[in-house]
Amino acid sequence: MRLGCFKAIQFLCFATLANVGFAQGPTSHWYFGDTAGIQFNNYNPTFFLNSNLFLAPEGCAALSNSNGELLYYARPDYALNQNHDTLENGSQLNGSFSSTQGALFIPNPIDSSIIYLITQGGLTHSYSILRRSESMPMGFIHPSEKNIILATGTTEKTTAVHHKNGKDIWLITRQYLSDTFNVYRISETGIDLQPITSVLPSDSIFGYNGQLKSSPNGKFIAECLNVTTAQHPVQAII
Repeated sequence: MRLGCFKAIQFLCFATLANVGFAQGPTSHWYFGDTAGIQFNNYNPTFFLNSNLFLAPEGCAALSNSNGELLYYARPDYALNQNHDTLENGSQLNGSFSSTQGALFIPNPIDSSIIYLITQGGLTHSYSILRRSESMPMGFIHPSEKNIILATGTTEKTTAVHHKNGKDIWLITRQYLSDTFNVYRISETGIDLQPITSVLPSDSIFGYNGQLKSSPNGKFIAECLNVTTAQHPVQAII
């Protein structure tokens, strides 16, 4: 994880979001590093070394079902299923293993068999659609639904927060060398590729690396920068 400068910014277009968050079930598994993992079910962490993520120093993602059972986990450039096998057509994704927030799973709000995997690498955010069926219960990515370009000229910063309706999701990305944030709505019909844009003047436009994190109620967003120039010394401001 890179250290940097935190800024808490009021995000006006999210001011009406409800104070809702993901339950522990879908986020009960974490996979990271070199084969490492943790499960947080029942607030009693279990540690294991059964991951097939090798050399995953930064952005990783994992998704479990509502019962806390593992479904998928990923590095930005490949995805694995609950048996720790590479997902059907789940390799060579448009993502960089060194992207700080380079992978993010977002379930379809009403269809649990459809998962959107957001990846970032090379100034580009892409997404692939993971599906499960009776014939392929471990999941797969159809070639026509793989590495779809979402936005270009973007930083490594990626986060998501619930819509005020408690169902849809806002996906948030940050443009590079710009004060612009792009916000994509994910509903039961999929990802709306026409983002809402917010321009927030700041001194953070040079921060390509770093993280974003929204408050659960969607009113604020924190940004972590990796900037060490004389004009932008590393600092921590909340």
